[in-house]
Amino acid sequence: AGQVRLSPTAVGPGTYQVAANFGRPVTLPDGTVTSLNDPLYDGSMASMSVTVGAALVFSDVNAFVTYDDLTAPGATPGNAGVSQAGIRRGTLSLIGSDFDPNSLLSSGNATTMTAMVRATLSGKTLVNGPVVLRVYSNDNKHWRGTAVINGATVDLSVDWDSGLNGSARCAALITPARGSGPLYNVIPALLHFELTLGVGVGENPAGGATVIGGAVNPWIRQTGGSRVR
Repeated sequence: AGQVRLSPTAVGPGTYQVAANFGRPVTLPDGTVTSLNDPLYDGSMASMSVTVGAALVFSDVNAFVTYDDLTAPGATPGNAGVSQAGIRRGTLSLIGSDFDPNSLLSSGNATTMTAMVRATLSGKTLVNGPVVLRVYSNDNKHWRGTAVINGATVDLSVDWDSGLNGSARCAALITPARGSGPLYNVIPALLHFELTLGVGVGENPAGGATVIGGAVNPWIRQTGGSRVR
């Protein structure tokens, strides 16, 4: 198995055909052939179509985690499980200056759009799944939605007319299923929040992620029952 990490500007948004080769000759874009033969393994090749969306960048993130779930395995009054987590406020910016939020929608008169939300805390998944957002106002710049995903509730809002010169305000409240979240003392307490907008049929995706609790965005207050940034 192998992985390739691309920078945000390596390829533009669009759909690409990606091929991976192992232990066999490979024809490069300039027409030359490189042998990747392996003396121990037979060659193999796999290909698939991959859609690359625009990149969303998080900044000015205000996040929190509350711990008061005593039904979590091993929980005690001084070491409870997570009961809520989320982004109280964050700024979303799209890489590229010629962006209009309508470009993510399936059409100019769309009434909904679908987002994919994934959040983990201390290495444990809090939520992972789609949220259908209602598109409000005649300029399509206010998006709101609530979803229940495997027992977890997600409330998500995105506002593009917040006076931020093409950026948006984003807020997400995640209430995990009772008894499912990590305990307060499980460290490092990294809150990883990933959001991809426009994953529905006919929509155009844009996604990004932020990590709270590490060296770049540390928690500024930790009380034993909550963490806040």
